[in-house]
Amino acid sequence: MRVLFQVRHEMTVYAGGERTVANESMRALSALGVDVAMSGQLNVPLDGYDVVHLFGLSQPAEPLIQARLAKARGVPVVLSANYPDLREYNIHGRYGLARLAHRVLRSPDAVEWMAQLARLRRGSNRRAEIARLLTKSHSAQVAELVALTDVFLVGSALSGMSQSMWQSP
Repeated sequence: MRVLFQVRHEMTVYAGGERTVANESMRALSALGVDVAMSGQLNVPLDGYDVVHLFGLSQPAEPLIQARLAKARGVPVVLSANYPDLREYNIHGRYGLARLAHRVLRSPDAVEWMAQLARLRRGSNRRAEIARLLTKSHSAQVAELVALTDVFLVGSALSGMSQSMWQSP
């Protein structure tokens, strides 16, 4: 079996969090004899892959783009649905402009919209795909990602309890 772990680009740059989950999952699957590769790109040739494994609901833009491509190519999607409730950290733990934005905006839709604007500025090779998502709210992106997912892996009680945050009304 061949599995492609598709991660957000920043997971290939920064340590911790979802990157740790992805690395440990890769290690475990490899030990079982599964052929596992990882990519932080949005548009990867999926020929020969049996499954695409995506990570996270809290920043759905990149996983959503990756899920759309996988489904268009007939490849099943697995999602490690990590969705930590970061509201308190966003208001009290962040610093600088990020702290101000979270204190002023408060709404997850507004905050993620601003974060996507920032990602547009940083990721020149991803601009067109991410820009197309700016017309879709954070909650709508999450709902579409959930709808495209074939199998969910929930890694913590918090992720499971947060289901109500991304379920359609």
